[in-house]
Amino acid sequence: MRRPLAALFAGAVLCTAPRAALAQDPSPIEFLGFRPGSPRAEVEAQLAANGGSWRCTSSTDPRIVDCRGGMPSVHGALTLTASVIDDRLAILLLAGAVNPDGLAVWRERLQSTYGSVTRRTDHGQETWQWIRRRQMLRLTTRIEAGQRVVSVSLIDGPLLDGLNPPARRAP
Repeated sequence: MRRPLAALFAGAVLCTAPRAALAQDPSPIEFLGFRPGSPRAEVEAQLAANGGSWRCTSSTDPRIVDCRGGMPSVHGALTLTASVIDDRLAILLLAGAVNPDGLAVWRERLQSTYGSVTRRTDHGQETWQWIRRRQMLRLTTRIEAGQRVVSVSLIDGPLLDGLNPPARRAP
């Protein structure tokens, strides 16, 4: 049986809120103004508003565009890596060496918006995860070369699950 692509990103961290409460939660997943599933033009406008930029290239699959860039943040510079499917944001990873207060500020803001979740610790890495309407936000931190690195992943499950293999051409 084939697992949906979004299941690969789900991890084992569970939200403490009951499943029924999550389904009714009006707060869509969002971080620094970026929302999984949003149109590429909206993502680019948000990126420009944050003083950032990215460069995108087509992949071998014409439905997918891969983008890389960066933007400043009050907590430290962030790199961006994204996959855009059919002109919508499927995956966005923001990462950087965030200053000491940044992680606490981001985690507290996410918990106040989306609720408390259980922290997962694995090999020196800490992870918090929120899921709404099959979209996921994951906050991860670890120490690399003596510096705290923080990453935030935004994943749109329905976009990934809808990405079937491209149609084969007739020989």
